[in-house]
Order: sequence, then structure tokens, then C-alpha cells
Amino acid sequence: MPAPRLFKPVPAAVDRSLFKVAILISLALHLLLLASAGGLIPPITPPAWPHSTLQVTVLKTPPSAKPARADMLAQHDSQGSASPSGDNSTPAAPARTSPQASLRAANTAPDSQQDTATPVRDNRQQARLGAAAVGVSWAAYVEDWRRRVERIGNRHYPPEARARGLYGSLELVVTLRDTGELMNVRIARSSGSPLLDQAAIDIVRLGAPYPPFPARLAQEYSSLEVVRKWSFTTAHRLDGS
Repeated sequence: MPAPRLFKPVPAAVDRSLFKVAILISLALHLLLLASAGGLIPPITPPAWPHSTLQVTVLKTPPSAKPARADMLAQHDSQGSASPSGDNSTPAAPARTSPQASLRAANTAPDSQQDTATPVRDNRQQARLGAAAVGVSWAAYVEDWRRRVERIGNRHYPPEARARGLYGSLELVVTLRDTGELMNVRIARSSGSPLLDQAAIDIVRLGAPYPPFPARLAQEYSSLEVVRKWSFTTAHRLDGS
């Protein structure tokens, strides 16, 4: 029996076209580089690849105040140290002030050496006219004031006093300012009837404000206190005479 024959694969034919193309490309690139180095053609530069940049500014001393608009990254909330060791105890440099700002501050700052305005003290006295004494200088003013109170009192006579037939006399202390303003009114001697006492006070208040003092008297007196007797008569009239 003959021995079996071994199968031997036939090797495929090698395609040398790709190898030739690679050699040609390599030779072309070398020729271009040599021509560029020899100045025969413009130099070949690699394409510029896009890239991003970051601008950082290092501040040696922290700013005196945060800028209204941060133009650089390091100006926003920067509190750097002045010393390389990181010690923040070194005080920051004082901010520079322009001459115009200094001039404005000097004009607006209060001057402690200037004299401040002090209120003028009123050295005028208070005139006081008793029930039985009326100064000659005050005679016309007090008489006009009395008539005014009487007119108001008779116009606003307390109806309850008229209905109940109440009458009596009392003494009032009335204080007037030089402008005619009523400063105070109080009972010095009661009539014995709370209704009549309160009616007399209300009548004086209804007449306020009164005419101001005459100019000559206002220069000397700041207020006037009148102590006067008033009577609610049986004829249902108010009498201050």
C-alpha cells in the first residue's frame, strides 16, 4: 500500500503594489522637507490647533475695597497675603486719595473749632396782675381780654347751670404767652360748684388764642399771669368786672 501524500498549501502571490506606494509616499515627503529646508518652497508650518487661554493677575497686597466691576479674575473677592509665608498680619497699604476728594472732605467735615449756634436765652420776665391791681401799662390789653372772655361766656353759658339756677363766684389764674397763646388756666378759689368751676375753665379755653401783647410790652415780658374773679350771676350772665 503506497504511503499517503502530505498536503502542502501553495503560497499566495505577494502583492508588492502597496509596498511600492508606501515607498513613493515616503520619498515624496522627504523631497518636500529637503526642498523646504533648502528654500526652494515656502516653509511648511504645522496647523494651528485651537486652544483656550486663562489670564491670571496676582495681587501683592489685598485691595482696600472690592471693585465695583471686576475686570480681572484675581480682582474678585481677592484677599491675598503680602508675604510669601502666608502671614496676613501685614497691614494693607493705605488707599491714595485725590486732591479733589481731600478738598471735598475738608469742606464737608464739621469744624470743631467753629462756634456752634447756641439758643438765645430769653431774659424777659413774667408780668403778674392780681385781682385788685391792674398795671397801667397792661390796662388796655387786660380790659380787652376780659370783655372777650365775657362775650364767649355769655354766648356759651352752661345750660345745666341755667336750668338748675346755679350761681356763684370763683377765682381763676390764667397765664398767657406774648403771642396770645393760652399757657395755663386753673382754679385759685372754687365757687363751691364743680359744674361752674369747669364751665369757667372751658370758657377761657374757647377764647384762645388771644391777641398778642403790644410790641412795647412784648419786648419786656414773655408772659402774663392774670388772677381775676369771675361770677355766674342770678341773671345767667358771666361777669368779670
